[in-house]
Amino acid sequence: MSEQARELYLPEHLVRTLPSAVRNTLCRLPAERQQEFVDYYRRRRKSLGTAYLLWLLLGWHYAYLGRWGWQILFWLTAGGFLV
Repeated sequence: MSEQARELYLPEHLVRTLPSAVRNTLCRLPAERQQEFVDYYRRRRKSLGTAYLLWLLLGWHYAYLGRWGWQILFWLTAGGFLV
């Protein structure tokens, strides 16, 4: 390991899901900045169960996931049935 490389102060389950380029960049950050990344990641994470519930009840699943283009297309095609 080089002199500039540092440890990752992230939860193991999160480290396994990150691409190697992101892990390498995070290794170069101090522990405080790594913690900021984890906090931001947890705030932005979406629940799959909530997305399914919104799809089942209202058809708002793409909007919940932040995919407004797909949501509008979903509405215009009557739920994907190309009507």
